[in-house]
Amino acid sequence: MDTPLNVSSPLLPDLNGLRVAYSLLCLRRVDATIEIRHRVARKYVGALKDVKIIRMFPYLLESSDEGSGLWHNYAYFPIFVEAEEYV
Repeated sequence: MDTPLNVSSPLLPDLNGLRVAYSLLCLRRVDATIEIRHRVARKYVGALKDVKIIRMFPYLLESSDEGSGLWHNYAYFPIFVEAEEYV
């Protein structure tokens, strides 16, 4: 059985510093990552928009979020499946 991390361990500050450094590196790429996700979401919308049993959130169908006050990271692509129509 693994022993829990000792909070008083001298390695803890170094691990926290490593986590902070990695997080800062990831933040540099966040805009590019969101743009890639947005392109993928647009492809999903194009492929699924005519499928009658699938509904999507309105923000996924809009071509632009400008002026809406919304900011999406496109980490998920939620859909509704109309099961009654499918059966």
